[in-house]
Amino acid sequence: MGDESQSERSIANSNGVESEADPVKDKCWQQREAEPGEPRCVICGRYGEYICDETDDDVCSIECKQTLLNRLPKPKPVIPTVKLPAQDECIYVRDGHDSHSHRLTDTQIESLRRKIDIEVRGASVPPPIVAFASCELAQKLQQNLELAGYDIPTPVQMQAIPAALSGRDLLVSAATGTGKTASFWCL
Repeated sequence: MGDESQSERSIANSNGVESEADPVKDKCWQQREAEPGEPRCVICGRYGEYICDETDDDVCSIECKQTLLNRLPKPKPVIPTVKLPAQDECIYVRDGHDSHSHRLTDTQIESLRRKIDIEVRGASVPPPIVAFASCELAQKLQQNLELAGYDIPTPVQMQAIPAALSGRDLLVSAATGTGKTASFWCL
């Protein structure tokens, strides 16, 4: 049994019956052309004598089965989750237009900038925002932000928007896709 060649292994034929007597074709050129009404190989179009046990497609040979299986999408690797120690810091913000009702303390501002990797330079830099509502934007602009799917500001938006609204000149550096351009919609 261990001496069987690859072509002598049994594969289910088109009737679903395994046959030890007929060797499985190794190469597609070993298979005959399909007659009208007969199953055709999904790879080369020859007589699809066998059914691929992994896809249920008609194939003519081991070569075409391997080609078919190579075309299938590879399963994505499972990335294990890592539980990090809980060191959360919550900053509560009131929703509404009264932005003066709650201001972040200097400690909270520095902690927030450190955690979301915001680096600022200059004198009298305004504190970052944690919600678009705290910017006192025009109602139409606020609605458009929500319609565009901007629920909470990205780190670059947290710092750039209040600095720009206060009339400051800005030089902003952040990776592509972080929301730099959308920051300037608010002006």
